Amino acid sequence: PCALPVEHHIPTAGAPPRRQPPYQTGPEADGIISTKIQELLDAGIIRPSFSPWAAPVVLVRKKDGSARMCIDYRRLNAVTTPNVYPLPRID
Repeated sequence: PCALPVEHHIPTAGAPPRRQPPYQTGPEADGIISTKIQELLDAGIIRPSFSPWAAPVVLVRKKDGSARMCIDYRRLNAVTTPNVYPLPRID
């Protein structure tokens, strides 16, 4: 688990926070999402957030039939200022 608080800033050029409601899912998907979130919380990978920004969870089926939990960040990406130089040159 991460002992130090992590601060991260995404440049949005002054756009107001985007809070999307969760997508409507069925009971089976709700159970899968709850289980995966609890696993991530227990492992210390994620923690509760009180951010004004929110993006919905999407379940994507893998080739083997199991589910992968993803976050739909398309609305955040739409207002994010692109970073022209995301990585330093390795050479």
